[in-house]
Amino acid sequence: MAVQNRRDQVLAYRFGLRRRHAALLAGDPDSPEAPLRKLGTATFGSIMAATLIAAVAGVMGVLSPGHDSSWKSPNVIIVEKETGSRFIYDPNPAPAGSPPALHPVLNYTSARLLLKDSGWRSVSVSRKSLAGFPRAAEVGIVGAPDELPGPGGVTPGPWTVCALPGLDAKGAPRSLTQLLVGPAPAGAAAPVGQQALVVQVPGAKGYWLIWNGHRFQIGDPASPAPADDPATVLSALTYQTNEALPVSAGWLNALPTGTPLRLPRLPDGPVPPEMTVGGKVAAPGQLFVVQARNGVPDRWFVATSKGFVELNQVQFELLGLQHGAPTTQAYADDMNRKVGDSALISTGDGTWPTRSPTIANSSTSGPQAVCAATTPGQPGIVVSTRPADPAQSASCYRLPPPAPAVAGADCVSLAPGTVAVARTRANAGVAAPAYLVTGNGEYVAKDSLGADPAGTLKALGLDTAAVAEVPQPLLALLPDGPTLSPEAARLAVVPPPPGPSPTAASAG
Repeated sequence: MAVQNRRDQVLAYRFGLRRRHAALLAGDPDSPEAPLRKLGTATFGSIMAATLIAAVAGVMGVLSPGHDSSWKSPNVIIVEKETGSRFIYDPNPAPAGSPPALHPVLNYTSARLLLKDSGWRSVSVSRKSLAGFPRAAEVGIVGAPDELPGPGGVTPGPWTVCALPGLDAKGAPRSLTQLLVGPAPAGAAAPVGQQALVVQVPGAKGYWLIWNGHRFQIGDPASPAPADDPATVLSALTYQTNEALPVSAGWLNALPTGTPLRLPRLPDGPVPPEMTVGGKVAAPGQLFVVQARNGVPDRWFVATSKGFVELNQVQFELLGLQHGAPTTQAYADDMNRKVGDSALISTGDGTWPTRSPTIANSSTSGPQAVCAATTPGQPGIVVSTRPADPAQSASCYRLPPPAPAVAGADCVSLAPGTVAVARTRANAGVAAPAYLVTGNGEYVAKDSLGADPAGTLKALGLDTAAVAEVPQPLLALLPDGPTLSPEAARLAVVPPPPGPSPTAASAG
């Protein structure tokens, strides 16, 4: 017989042990079935099934918390998962002694104003968790935006207002006012620069010269004096009425006003006797020209009681409306006999051009859109023209009617997911109101930021340093929205009164 090794000994031991177990449990040491095999399999299967059930229950508990109460905090926006309704938890609602309750909130902006500016969070809670919890009055600001961007969503500008050729409700031509807040779309806009535009508001009397970012009324439509007739003054400045572009009153009002281009006033009194030209004493208001010589261009003068006053071309052309063309050629020595102060003759407070600028649109055919852009932090207004886009005019829908006597915008463009924060340019010692400009693509308004603009912006998570100074006429193009403040957000929403029943309405 061979000598057994360790492996043979182990196998022999296990074989003998199995026979003893089988003899004890089954009464047959040679039984082919292992004792308790089914019991072990059943036990293992039960343990695995229990583990799987516990795991599923845990996942369901996370996804459907049921009676989770982590939302019971005053610094949480509670969003009901099934409906999207928003609530704010109030541990001490009115009247005093009432149990904690949930306030339905009208919009997202109101909810943010009711929270602390830091540490807040938004929690999605199932309807089951909120079921049975007391409700308090609905609070919030009617008309406040329901969407706000992050801190980087405040656009700095520029602000651009355009006059687009369009039609009114009856199909008659009218000029539409479009306001663009933020970068304007790329296009064939041509800045006017030092050139000028002659414009007219359809249906209104008179013309305007647009130059150097200002608007100058040409003549005076209300004056009976022939020298103040707008068409006459326009012609004296070497312009034609058919060069006038149609613009809207809203666009025109967005430009700062310069002194009207009208007949300058001359000092009263007779001309001193030493003011002679060609042996004759000059008449008051008589115009003279010293022709170009030795590289010096033509020079223009007018005789006044204070002496010969040198004029620029625009002053000369305006005075020529009343006093006629120069009757005598003069020489520089004649004009030097008594020199008058040029400050005696109006220069439009220094805003008039010294020469009639060329017209930027004189050779342009087809309808034109006229735009004026201002960039916060940069001086001046940039005026430009571009060919009109009929599709853009057709999409320039009408905003709600503005206040009486206010020329509001017909359409406003604000890039999706952005807002603007603006204030008017304040006078010395007077705090200018600040506004949050928001919109949803169909309606854009300016909401007042109340007495504490910085605090309101901080509560809304917006950059407090992003307030841009914008000319008041541009802000006036926007309809007014509500005032945004924590105090306003706490007010209960008052539902509108019920309307008449259909039966009562039909009976009336």
